[in-house]
Amino acid sequence: MKKSKQLEPIENFNKQREETAIKQLALTTQELAQQKQRLFDLESYRADYGKQFAAICEVGLNASKLREYQRFLENLSNVVEHQKSSVRLLDQQLDEKKRQWLAARSRTKALETVKDRYERQETLIDEKKLQKEIDDRGSRIVKD
Repeated sequence: MKKSKQLEPIENFNKQREETAIKQLALTTQELAQQKQRLFDLESYRADYGKQFAAICEVGLNASKLREYQRFLENLSNVVEHQKSSVRLLDQQLDEKKRQWLAARSRTKALETVKDRYERQETLIDEKKLQKEIDDRGSRIVKD
């Protein structure tokens, strides 16, 4: 069996790994975009609620309502910080998925290069064999 043909199962395996890596990269990219949007929404909500709180404080607010607003804003700030952490983690995961995809792509490309070289060598060998057969037949015809 030719060397280029022997590499085909490995090439297929590498291509499959590359496809898996690109799918994971796409999913992580999509998840990161969703989580960034959620963070934006939470920050907007916190800012709006803070403005409402400031406006209500100007009018006057009893102590229990004031504490309730403050607790809510504090909880909301905690949720925003948690979401920021989630976004940072997903950002790191995205970087890792990119590295994994690039590594898989690099392996696939390297193997394709080797396989192409083998195929060119095999083609050259086949052409030389064919030329030798043609020359041999030609010399037999001349001898006869």
